[in-house]
Amino acid sequence: MRAVVVVCVGLGLAGCATRYQEMGPTGGVTAAQITDDLHRISARGNLHTDAGTIQDFVLLKAAETTVAAGRTHFAIVGKQDARGSASQGLYSRSALGATREHFGFGLIGGDRREPGEDLMIRVLPTTLSTEDRAEAIDARQIIANVGGRVKRPEP
Repeated sequence: MRAVVVVCVGLGLAGCATRYQEMGPTGGVTAAQITDDLHRISARGNLHTDAGTIQDFVLLKAAETTVAAGRTHFAIVGKQDARGSASQGLYSRSALGATREHFGFGLIGGDRREPGEDLMIRVLPTTLSTEDRAEAIDARQIIANVGGRVKRPEP
């Protein structure tokens, strides 16, 4: 009986996790255009949302933003962990260079914090230079591989 209660509570809490939606009181994801090819992607979760979900949100929104701009590839040019207080600078490489740092949240001072992530992405030109090709992320692959595993709001 106790195992059934634990499973039911766990399933109930999983339903409280932030869904892939526009930013709202329980979190969500948003994109803001900064320049013609630069966008800030922000995702916020609640205490029932894990770091992997937030990473999926920012990557999927970056890919969707790229496709909406009529392009196929983007590069991550900056990242910030947004779980309360900033733990690092938003632009992690000079001149907005790419970063491959891992995403996530964890225990800070023993307290679990609401996860959040901000990415700066550059939507790449249709014809990729050698330099762009080295940092390019294929938006179509992100949509195909990540899009199916995010929870979306019920219609």
